[in-house]
Parts: sequence; structure tokens; C-alpha cells
Amino acid sequence: MKKYWLIFSNTVQTSAQYRVSLVSSIIGEGMSLVVLAYLWYSIYQQGNKIGTYSLSALVIYYAITRAIGLIIYSGDIGRTVGRSIELGSFSAFLLQPINFMFRHFAATLATASYRIIIFSAVGLLPIIYYWHFIIARLDKIILSLLLIFLGFVIYFLMFYSVGLAAFFIGSSMGPGLFLYSVYNVFSGRLIPIDLLPGYVKTIADWLPFKYSLFSPLALWQQAQPLSFFLHEALFALVWIGVLLLVSKLLYYRGLKSYEAFGN
Repeated sequence: MKKYWLIFSNTVQTSAQYRVSLVSSIIGEGMSLVVLAYLWYSIYQQGNKIGTYSLSALVIYYAITRAIGLIIYSGDIGRTVGRSIELGSFSAFLLQPINFMFRHFAATLATASYRIIIFSAVGLLPIIYYWHFIIARLDKIILSLLLIFLGFVIYFLMFYSVGLAAFFIGSSMGPGLFLYSVYNVFSGRLIPIDLLPGYVKTIADWLPFKYSLFSPLALWQQAQPLSFFLHEALFALVWIGVLLLVSKLLYYRGLKSYEAFGN
């Protein structure tokens, strides 16, 4: 356990030293939020309304999904794993008494934790201003955070598995970009899932993407009951189990066919 804590602490220190990526990501997501807010403002100014969402509710929804996304997407795990296999540096892990998946999870969790600390510091004034609102819905917020963590684990396992695909197809970049595009649609990042057409919403409900963004926000923003959390958490855990099995299968199958070029 100590070795994974060392990886965690070293990654936090590295993240603190290399802040350009975080700053550029914040700027990019901020610009995206401004464009979306203006788009929805134009729609609502014409007297239109989308579903049960008010304009302020939509803006808050997109602001929070962007913040969560900056935390969850922070590790670039698929590309990191894929590159280590493609370049042959994966061979070094075979000689170390360390679990390959746990090593990358510790590093990804560290990067996400660093960003949480930064966002908490930046958002301190809004937190103080809305403190009474936070206290009033503290139970829902805590449950939402638990769902976000489960969604974080699902996201990690999905892209970790995509990275392992480099064992078989040489490069995992193409599948990774495809999965990221699908994730944006079915997680609720582009548009809330309950605003999608019926058949698309049905598909989204059966896929593992919604647990990091849409489900946590729906829990507190729409004042969903405890049964909603239990349902979502149960299915999220099922997906975690499935993805763990898939990742282990890909890893051990990949080891049998692995050839480290240059060794």
C-alpha cells in the first residue's frame, strides 16, 4: 500500500509543478460554457423552453458538468497506458512488484485530487455565499459525490481498457477518441439525458456513461428520492464489476501476445 501512496503523493507534486495543462483546460471549458450559456439564452429569449429546465438551471447544469469533467478527465489514462505498451516501456512494469492497474489508478486519483483542491480554493467564495443552500441539501450533495466517485471509477476502467487494446491493435488512440465522443453524448455532457429523444434516452440508461455527470446532478438538482440513488449506485457497481473483468481479461490476454520492440 505504501508504494501506491508514494505514487499518489509524487503525482500530486508533479501536478502542482506543471499547471499549464490545468489552466488551459479551465480556459477551454470556460469558453465552452460561455458559448452554451449564450446559445440557451437566445433560445429562452424567444419564449422557448426546453423540458422542465429553467435557463438558470441549465447554466448551473453545464457549469457543474464542466467542473466535474475537468476532474474526471484529468488522467488521460487511455493514452498513457496505450503509449507505454506501444513504446515498449510497459516491460519495466513486468519487473516491478507493483500492480499495473493500481499504479495508474493511484496516479489518476492523485491528479483528480489535486484539481479538487484547486477548484475548492477557487470556489471558496461561492461556497460561502451559497452555504445555506448547501446545508439544506447536504444529504443529496453527499450522495451525488458518491455517485461521481463511482462514475470516476467507471471512466477510469473504460479508458484503461481502451489503453490495453494497444496489445492487440498497435495504437489505442482511435478507439479512445471514439469512446470519448460516445461518452460526451451519453453522459449528459452535451445535453441533459432527459432532453434526448426517447429511444436515445433508453440507450443512455443502459450504458455506463451517465453515472459521472447526469445521474449525480439529477439527484440533487431534481430532488430525486433515496431510491434513485440506490438504483443508480447499484447499476454503477455492476458496471464496475463488468469493466474490471474486461480489463483483467484484456491484460492477461495481452501479456501472452506482448512483444516489446527494442528489447
